[in-house]
Amino acid sequence: MQINHLDLFSGIGGFALGLKMADERAFNTLAFCEIEPYCQKILKQNFNKKHIFNNVEKINENDFKDKIDLITAGFPCQDLSIAGNRIGLQGQRSGLFYEVIRIIKFTKPKFILFENSSELIRRDSNRQVFIKELQSIGYDLWWQLLCAKSFGYPHKRERAYVLCWKTSANSNSIGQFFNEKFQYFYANENTQKPSKKIISLCSMYREMPKKNYEINSIDIRGYDGISETMDRVKALGNSIIPTIVKIYGLAIYSFIKIQKVSNNEF
Repeated sequence: MQINHLDLFSGIGGFALGLKMADERAFNTLAFCEIEPYCQKILKQNFNKKHIFNNVEKINENDFKDKIDLITAGFPCQDLSIAGNRIGLQGQRSGLFYEVIRIIKFTKPKFILFENSSELIRRDSNRQVFIKELQSIGYDLWWQLLCAKSFGYPHKRERAYVLCWKTSANSNSIGQFFNEKFQYFYANENTQKPSKKIISLCSMYREMPKKNYEINSIDIRGYDGISETMDRVKALGNSIIPTIVKIYGLAIYSFIKIQKVSNNEF
């Protein structure tokens, strides 16, 4: 049994990695969509021979020969986030959510998994528009606000995760199934080992003999406010936590497997 996956706004491939961690044989990432050249480079390096769309607005139904079962999308959060302008889903960047809706209409996946700023759910105006758009194209949804620290990582990073499935008479029981499965897999995944100690570069440099510390071009770039790893840091900052996606992947796979055994079409 193979679950075909389309990854939109892929970044460095956190969704695909999480699904691979869940079950490499079950989840088959058919294609990515990512506009940033640095992230495209990482995707090509880590996911060999997978097609990468450059522009989400140009994807059309003729691009896919195989059926899409799962779409993942971490669309831009700048217009939703507290750190941004908070225009909402009508903003130029976060408004790319509507491109996801457009693609869902012709691919008709069984599931969609979104990741975004917690403000997508916390703020009533954002949440209401988001729910309305998905329900209008025949999907129900279940959301959670999840923190990185709850999965053993040394930072908070609260984000909204929203799982959507095709509306049916059993939608309530489907939502309950995913809630129970998520909690089960989460309990098994989250062993909560102590975090590694993080040492700042400043504290390291204080201990270095001055004669061993020479100025170079990388340092000068840093003094100008440009990190030598700027592209990498930006990509990591925009990425998701694969461990969380792994748990969603396990739950989705469990559901589809049960449906197949019981001969229920979903």
